[in-house]
Amino acid sequence: MKEGTLFLDIETRSATERWNWTPREFFRLGQYAWGDGDVVLTTDYDEMIEQIEKARMIVGHNIHAFDLSVLYGLKSTRPLELALEGRVFDTWTHATITYHAPYRFVMRNGRVVVDGAAPERAKMWYSLDNLCFQLKLPGKTESLQELAKKYNPPKTKVADLDYALIPTDDPDFMAYGVQDVVATRLVAKRLLSFPVDWDYAWREQNFAAINAQMSRNGFTVHTQRASDRVEELANRRAEVMKWLEEEFDFPTKGKMPWRSSEGKQAILNALATFGISPRASKDWPKSEKTNEPGLGGKVLLEHTAGTDAEDLGIALAELQGQRSLAQLALDSQWPDGKAHPEVTTLQRSGRSSLTNPGLTIWTARGPGAIEKSYFIASEGRKLLEFDYSQADARIVAAYSGDPEYAKRLLPGVDAHELTGRIVFGDEVYDSDPARYRQTAKGLGHAYAYRAGPRKLAETAKQPLEVAQKFVNAMDAAYPWVTAWQNRVTQEGDTGWVTNDWGRRMPVDADRSYNQSPALYGQSGTREIMVDGLIRIAKDRLEVITWLVATIHDAVAFDVPIPFLEEMAVYIPKMMETTFKPKSRIGQAVHFPMEAGKPADDWYLASHG
Repeated sequence: MKEGTLFLDIETRSATERWNWTPREFFRLGQYAWGDGDVVLTTDYDEMIEQIEKARMIVGHNIHAFDLSVLYGLKSTRPLELALEGRVFDTWTHATITYHAPYRFVMRNGRVVVDGAAPERAKMWYSLDNLCFQLKLPGKTESLQELAKKYNPPKTKVADLDYALIPTDDPDFMAYGVQDVVATRLVAKRLLSFPVDWDYAWREQNFAAINAQMSRNGFTVHTQRASDRVEELANRRAEVMKWLEEEFDFPTKGKMPWRSSEGKQAILNALATFGISPRASKDWPKSEKTNEPGLGGKVLLEHTAGTDAEDLGIALAELQGQRSLAQLALDSQWPDGKAHPEVTTLQRSGRSSLTNPGLTIWTARGPGAIEKSYFIASEGRKLLEFDYSQADARIVAAYSGDPEYAKRLLPGVDAHELTGRIVFGDEVYDSDPARYRQTAKGLGHAYAYRAGPRKLAETAKQPLEVAQKFVNAMDAAYPWVTAWQNRVTQEGDTGWVTNDWGRRMPVDADRSYNQSPALYGQSGTREIMVDGLIRIAKDRLEVITWLVATIHDAVAFDVPIPFLEEMAVYIPKMMETTFKPKSRIGQAVHFPMEAGKPADDWYLASHG
């Protein structure tokens, strides 16, 4: 018979070292309380595990991704098992669906945060101390960082602080541990008072546990391949920088020569040799104050990718501190030879973001896709990747109930050709099928979520008049889709939209026209995938230990070779589904999966 509710938190070595140690070595101090009882402190690892195992409900903040993961270690599935038993309630996870980050908020230290919905800023909102501050609850009593400085050598950088140097019997350290549990208990009780679809809430706890398991599984890095690429890029960068200096007088002195007037002009002159004119480009980001084009690393990478200026863009981006994908792969590697990405679901739609490394930025197709080859199958295994076929279009077809739009999904139908013929007419399309199909393809992806002509033109790199013609033709061809978009826009005008699974998503004022259909669509495809992964976890938990990546509507598994044939059938069988919206207007739409061939690296495993 399991006991009551256990509130817990732990203090450890630095989080950046969590997979460098065994669970016993990494653990330093545990603190827990049963129900409303007093907080107990312990340095006994076994005592913490004992409390967890006998609890009916385990409550903590970010315990899926951190506390339970590091307590049980990389090789354990026990945290996932506890969640599937309905015994884990993570206040971080619950806050992401009940207490959304607003566009603007002020933290306890007075810092003003803008665009709080952006994942990197939402992390600040969902921190335990900030939730306490926003909910007007007592927060942390001490700064662990300041306490660590007390025991580290003078002038130690914050990033290099060794938290293991804090004595576990330091009174301030112990008080800090006690208050963490008190704060977690208060936040949990307050969050429980907020309205929520509880079936959905527990489903999210399960998915958070699956994401944590995926992080523990890790993705093996091909060290030599990534290192060779880093060396290749370094040599190429040296050549490019020499060319810039000799041909365009690029400055070599100063901390940031690329920001000087001479440096900017040299970059613009170099780009011009490749036919790229940022000042004349409507798509190139410009400064609001000066209207001058941005020349930062990310901008240069994005706008030179796939062009003859790509090497120049990479060289300048690295000069400005942007790490190459190969370097990111190496920097994310742990002693076991794997990257263990951190997974969050901070986007309003609930889509997952993978960081350290940011696997979602790895190019799915095109020349840059070769970068995926740095991630490989473990010994004795092969990688299998699956993704839902035309998931974005299918969710729109289901929600809108448009019978004509659904015909785009029939077997044998080329949806992009169909779009091209609708927009340009048969005669024009047949004059150059490859060209007009590609144009239609570029425009079609964003249309499902109601991108306007200007956005479509920018995204697909097409003239505005072509994008406008596309929108007019699609609206005429698929009136039920337009009607559905209008309905969800009206719903979003209230400040919220709620999908069929029960996810309630905030909509920014004056942005419902685009945002509401996009939230419905992106969350819908996400929920289809989540349902499939939860079905697998409940049916054969071992298969989830082979999961290495979830990228939007795609999943990758590191499968032991003896199970390859079986998994090629089993995984799609468990993840494919037919979705019928609850509304009378919606229609049932099947979501099939496509699979790549078993391969030794992620690039070769991708079916696209």
